[in-house]
Order: sequence, then structure tokens, then C-alpha cells
Amino acid sequence: MSWQATIAVIAVIWTVLYANATVGAIGQLIESRVGPDDTSTTWAAVLSVTRLIVSAVLAVAILVVVKNWRNLTWTQLGIPYQRWLHGRWERTELVKSRRRTTRSAFVGFFVAVGAAASISLIVGGMDADQNIGSGNLFVAVIQCIRAGIFEEIGMIAIPAALVLYRTQIDRPAGNKWPIVALVVGSGIARGVPHIYYGPGALVWAFTWGAVVMIVFLRTRRILPIIAAHITWDLCVTAILQL
Repeated sequence: MSWQATIAVIAVIWTVLYANATVGAIGQLIESRVGPDDTSTTWAAVLSVTRLIVSAVLAVAILVVVKNWRNLTWTQLGIPYQRWLHGRWERTELVKSRRRTTRSAFVGFFVAVGAAASISLIVGGMDADQNIGSGNLFVAVIQCIRAGIFEEIGMIAIPAALVLYRTQIDRPAGNKWPIVALVVGSGIARGVPHIYYGPGALVWAFTWGAVVMIVFLRTRRILPIIAAHITWDLCVTAILQL
């Protein structure tokens, strides 16, 4: 299969995955009702978990295809390779720098969440009490893991891989439009699927998505952002279970 056909296929797959979440969110907003996945039976829980895992795996697969198509390295995608020596971390300046950017990316996600929460308090129009969790704890944990992988790869890593130039040498001097497009596009992509929280969620999630993209562009680290997202969702889930 040619690259053109491959990209067309993954574009269709990703559109279906994203549209499913988006259409469902809009429908829930119209109905003013948000319902968790059905986990009333073992079979329903298995189906829910399978759907979540498949969508996360597809997101990773699409990132791999885009990486190869764009001829990028894993480091350029924000997944650096670090070697172990004699059971200890290397002490090189490069590794120290990567550790700093990794911490910055992890903390930056929570800064984005905080900024979004502050905006939502000012704007209003958001129902933060919507019950979107699952009654099944195992399914709820899978939802948290899937959200971190699916959203950050789909709304951050894949768009960046498609838009960004491979090296600084390739980038035209002073051309900021690709960066602006990524930040704004990430905010919009994050905002629409979260609209079930209410109209004000568009501003809340737009801020969240835009700031996370800025964090990624400054650190070029996607794994700590994914880890931070999963950590955040797990903490929220734990609070809801109390």
C-alpha cells in the first residue's frame, strides 16, 4: 500500500474515532445528560474495556505510521532514548537536560489544568458535577489510562508530527504560523469533545489543550504529558469513588 493510501486510511480511522467522541459529547449536551459506560454486566464491562484499549492502540499505531511517513525519530516525537550504564543513569549533560525537560513537561500539564480551571471560574457555564465515571473501578482505571494515551497522542503528538518541520534547519526563519495553528488547533480539538460539561467547557478545554501544546512544543516530551494526564484522571477518579 502506498503512503498516500496508508495516510488516507489512518485519516478515516482517526476521523471515526474522534467523531464518535465528539458527536456523543454534543448529543449529551443537547440532552443535558451524561451517562457512564454500561458496566452492569460482565459482558458489558468487557466490551467497554475492549473499546477503550482498541482506541488507545490505534492512536499509537497511527503515531508510528505518521512518524515513519514524516521520516522522524522517536526523540523528535518526544520519546527520547536513554541508555543505562552499569545499572546507573548516565550523568551526561544531555541526560540531565532531558530529565529537566521531562519534569517540566509533567508539571506543565498540571499548570495547563490549573490555568483552564481558573478560566472556567471566570467564564462560567460549566457543570463540573457531571457523572461521567464508571461504576466499575477496573473500567474506570482503564478509562483513565486510555484518556491519557488517546488524547495526548491524538491531540498533541500526531498533529505536531504532521505539522512540524523535521529539523530547525528545515524551518523557514520567522515562520510562526505552524506553531500558532498547532496551539489553536489543539485547543479546539480538546474543547469540542468535552462540551458535555456545558458551553463554558469550550473555553475551559480550549485553554487546557492550547497550554498543553505549548508545553509540548517547549519541552518536546510527550511521555511525561501522557503520564501526567493519567495521574490527574486517576486522582479525580479516586476522589469520585470516595
